[in-house]
Amino acid sequence: MTRLVSVSGGDICDAFRGESDDGSVIFIKKKNRAPAGFFEAEARGLSLLSEVAGGRLLVPKVLSYDSEQLVLEWLQFGPRNAKADEALGRGLAELHRATLSDAQRERAQMPGFIGPLPLFNQIEEGVAWSEFFWEHRLRPFLQGLTAVPREVEQNFDTLSLRLKSFGVDEEPLSLVHGDMWSGNAGAVGTQPALFDPSSHLAHREVDLAMMALFGGFSETVWGAYQEAYPLHPGFSERKDLYQLYPVLVHWALFGSSYCTMVQERIERLL
Repeated sequence: MTRLVSVSGGDICDAFRGESDDGSVIFIKKKNRAPAGFFEAEARGLSLLSEVAGGRLLVPKVLSYDSEQLVLEWLQFGPRNAKADEALGRGLAELHRATLSDAQRERAQMPGFIGPLPLFNQIEEGVAWSEFFWEHRLRPFLQGLTAVPREVEQNFDTLSLRLKSFGVDEEPLSLVHGDMWSGNAGAVGTQPALFDPSSHLAHREVDLAMMALFGGFSETVWGAYQEAYPLHPGFSERKDLYQLYPVLVHWALFGSSYCTMVQERIERLL
């Protein structure tokens, strides 16, 4: 028999620690009426992260999943520390620099989710990343909102014409975690761990921009990343561009209080 004990989790799912009579411990995420493929997509993302960066980053093993829950190995997190932070920066750099196999690239482009919202990930041959980012990250989330100020819509139209000028097409695409805020990273001793991914192919700065958006990552993380995989010039500007995506997602999920954050970033970009 497995006893379930509720643990703190995110805003989307209920999370539990499962304790069996034999002493084994598991982690369980549940969501009533989860969208079709919801837990399958997360399981696929975890497996991809483990394959591509598992040598440097701990990723919980997927034990099982179905339409209502995901079962993972239990990782006992402790306080973040300098050694884990340095390893996290280097591990992220290794993830972003990794060359994917054809099979891995195919899996990374299967449909996914950001929170409960569906995410289209298939990048067709010959489509530039800047075009994909506009058509499948910015535009659909903006169109899904209600009561968007006319000025915001007009500024987005202007921004769409400038995307290529930011140099977003100059680097190859990487496997990204896709929901890289500090609540989705932890430490087991001196080993860094990642979980709750929305993994897909993207410009690596998608992860870095989200890390900067909500904070929570030390200078040690940033320094180790920069040393292992230096950022290209212009990141400070592209950071505003890539932060529009998670801010729009938060607007869709949590309300129009995020409108100001959208406006501020667009104004800096125009």
